[in-house]
Order: sequence, then structure tokens, then C-alpha cells
Amino acid sequence: MRKFGLADGLGIVAVLVALAFVPATVADPLTYVKLMCLAGGGLALAPAVVNRWVKAGRPSWMVLVPCGAAVLIVVWGLISMVGSSAPLWNSLFGWWGRGDGLLAWTGALFLLLGAATLSRDEIARTVTWLLGGATAAALIGFLQIAGTDIPPGSAHTVMSTMGNTNFAAGYFAIVGCLALGRALTPTALWQRIWGGVLFLALGFLAVKTDSVQGPVALAAGVGALAVCYALLYRGRWRVAGLAGAGVVIAVGVAAIVGSILKIGPLGGIWSQGTFSIRQQYWQAAINIMKGVPVFGTGPDSFSRYVAEYRPESYVERLGPMLRVSAAHNIALQFGATLGVIGLLLWLVVFIGAGLLLLIRIVRAPVSTIALTASVAAAFVAYVLQGMVSIDMLPLLATGWLVCGLAIACAREPLPQPVVETAAAPQTRKAKAAAASRTPQKLDGPPIPWWVPVGGGVLAL
Repeated sequence: MRKFGLADGLGIVAVLVALAFVPATVADPLTYVKLMCLAGGGLALAPAVVNRWVKAGRPSWMVLVPCGAAVLIVVWGLISMVGSSAPLWNSLFGWWGRGDGLLAWTGALFLLLGAATLSRDEIARTVTWLLGGATAAALIGFLQIAGTDIPPGSAHTVMSTMGNTNFAAGYFAIVGCLALGRALTPTALWQRIWGGVLFLALGFLAVKTDSVQGPVALAAGVGALAVCYALLYRGRWRVAGLAGAGVVIAVGVAAIVGSILKIGPLGGIWSQGTFSIRQQYWQAAINIMKGVPVFGTGPDSFSRYVAEYRPESYVERLGPMLRVSAAHNIALQFGATLGVIGLLLWLVVFIGAGLLLLIRIVRAPVSTIALTASVAAAFVAYVLQGMVSIDMLPLLATGWLVCGLAIACAREPLPQPVVETAAAPQTRKAKAAAASRTPQKLDGPPIPWWVPVGGGVLAL
């Protein structure tokens, strides 16, 4: 059995952030305990993360750029807090601990940096923890469908332990992509079955949340997984796979164009009430960036400025009393709270990590196709759902961890070619005896039973 390592610690922190809650009657009982898990867990792992980076030596500039930008987000958050005169406690803890505070960013930063140093086997180990946590979250979701009031106030509403149906839908989409990857990975049969069943369960729950962003993000992630798998595949069906990937891309582009032109299956998505309301939030965020472009409002201080910078259509649609606390778009949220520099840093982190992984997928083979493709899919799902959502703590922790996993997948050493040596002829009986003595290895080392079981038990 392998010793406890950084890969396990990263997975446990992300699972705790997703599952932890305190039954109470405050405005949102799910947030501060999650914040303590993320901030405390990230800081506890900080020495191991720093040690990994020191021992790894100097990485390539393509790795340093997104990782360095992630560090600068936290540094600039401190500068923004001072320059914008944002309230200290609000800057540290965020609005009800939802994810925009400096403590949350610091915890997420160490998850990203730690994940970026993992080997292929460690990536699979961390993913196993995420799947274990998602299994527990899915079980709670099914109990809520059945009418169980866990956490309090959630009966007949699928939100699991996320505190909101939109956040739950986004979480199900992200981890659902990883579950599908496990189902496609040539590993132990029970793990493949577990991955397939969990993927179907999370997809079902994402639909039952009645949130649009979850199913759309999951569909986009599955499409991204198919395309990446086809690009990575080097067998005799490669041409057919690439042709299929082209069809998937064409369908995706057509669906996006159709949604803009208001035709096709997604033609009415932008006219839905929830999206028209979000457009008011987005315009307010853009106005804030124009008004305070250098320091922004300060970490998670969006609501302090929204009344001043909201458009007239916002007041006409939502009334003068509503002061929304977030832009409902991760990129615009960083731009509004940390200024233009914050927006640029966020773009560098996620565009940089995405391009780094895409270049690796296109140009070089990997050891485990399904694992790499599923991490890319989860990355796409996180970014896509984040374009219409708030970076609630489970989404922040899981999304930044997946971003680090994407960098780690891109850094994976090239598989060593197999050198065949001539061997003396053997009789049929000798060949059969040798085959019986050869252990049947699956893809990667076996994962101890306590890894997936432990992730599921953490919620109990």
C-alpha cells in the first residue's frame, strides 16, 4: 500500500470543501466551514507544495506563466484591498465566504500549484478522491429527491451540499467528466463500472437541478473529451476518430451560432429570464471595470459599487433595492473586484493552462489517453459553467485543482518507446508456463481501496 502523499492531501481538501456543512439557520450555513476547509487545507499543504516546486527545478516558461499569474492574483488581491479601501474582513473572508476572499484564493492557489507538480499516477489518485467525494454528494442529491431534508431546507431540491442548485449543477458537470474518463480508462473493472455509473448519476442530477448551466457544461465537457480522445489516439482508427472529432466541433459551433441567432435546440437559451437577468449583472460589472479600472472594488466588494454603476435597465428589470453581490461570470468578477489587471491575470491562468494542455494533446502522445482527455473535459466544463455562475467554494476549489491537473497532464514525460529484443525460440509448453507466471498489469499501479472509500466516507 502506498504512503499518504500530496496527491491524497489535494483530493481530501477538495472533497471536504464540497461536502462540509454545518446544520444551522443562518443566511447560508454551507459557506464558512467550507472556507475554513479550503483555506486551512491549502495552507497545511503549502510546505509540501513548495518543497515539490523546489525539488522539481525550473520548469518551462509555458508552465511558469499560468502558475505565476495564479500567484500574482493573490498578491494583487492584497494590493487591491489597500488601494480600494475595501473592508478588511470582507476582503479576507469574502461575502459569506462564497469564494472571492483572499483566504479562499490562497487555499485554491496551493491546490493549483500542488496539482501542477503531480505525476500521472498521482493525478489518477487525486481524481479518485474527487470521484469518491462526488459519490457522496450524489447520494445526498438522491436523498433530497426522495424528500430527505439534508442539509436542512433542501428537501425535494437537488443542491446536495452546495447550498444552491446552480452550484450543484456546475459541480456535477465538472466531476462527471472525470467519472466518464475513469469509465474509459483501461484499469480495474470495478473502477470502470464505478466511473460509468457515477457519470450517469451526476448527469441525471445535473438535469434534476433544473439549472441550465450544469447540463450544458456537462455536454460541452463530454464533447471536449471526445475531441481530445480522438486527437490523442494513435491507433489504426485514428482517421475515423479525427473525422468524428471534426463532426463534434462542427455541431458545437453550429449550436453556439444557433443560440446567438435564436434558432436550433439552444435558440431560446439567451431569452430565458435567468440569462436576461445575468446580462444586467454583466453590464454592471463592465461599468465597474470602466469606473475603477486599476484596483477594482477590492476582493469580494462588488456589492459596494453595484448601485452606482448598474445600468438603467438593471433598475427597470430588478428594481432599485437589489444590490447583487457578484457578476455571475468568473472573468468579469475578477475584473470588477481586482480591476483590469485582475481580469488579465485570470485570463492568463486559464487560457495559459488550456493552451498548454491543448498543445500537448495535439503534438505528443500520453500514457493514459482517457485520463488526460477527462481532465481537459473537466477544465472546459469548469470554465464554461463559470461564465454564468459565481465561483462558490466547491467550484473554486475543484476548478483550480482541475486547472493544476491540466498543467500536470501537459508536463507528463513522453512515454518511453518499447525496445524489442530477440529471444530464443520457445516451445508451446514453455510459452504457456511463462505466460502463467507473468502478472497481468493494468494501466498504472493499483489504487488502494481506502482512497475511493475514504472520499465517500468523508461526508458521514
